[in-house]
Amino acid sequence: QSLVFDTDGVARLTGEPWEGPYAPCIDQVMSNLAQGFGHCDGAILFSGMGNDGAIAAPRLAAQGAAIWAQSADSCAVSSQPDSVRETGCVGYSGTPEQLARQLVDRVRREVAETARVSGEPRIS
Repeated sequence: QSLVFDTDGVARLTGEPWEGPYAPCIDQVMSNLAQGFGHCDGAILFSGMGNDGAIAAPRLAAQGAAIWAQSADSCAVSSQPDSVRETGCVGYSGTPEQLARQLVDRVRREVAETARVSGEPRIS
């Protein structure tokens, strides 16, 4: 079943089949995520087969989303992140561990910036 996201972050099954040749369809998940929230701050594509993601990722990147992908040498199957990388929209590639550290660093920076702007104490 296809998956959609409500504006409050709740994920729910639609009862409808996935569109396209893949199930689940990462292109559809990313599009539904952006549609549900009105924007998408980013997406990380991990090991996978085919070119799923290569349509939605550039669209999200054009709207300001950060697109990251697992490095080919750390994937079980790299065709999915490779196809997204080939679109030119991937801003960072790394192993799952590197991607996790990058995400934590990004969240810390955003929390610190929010605290700075609002005058709240910093989280370290």
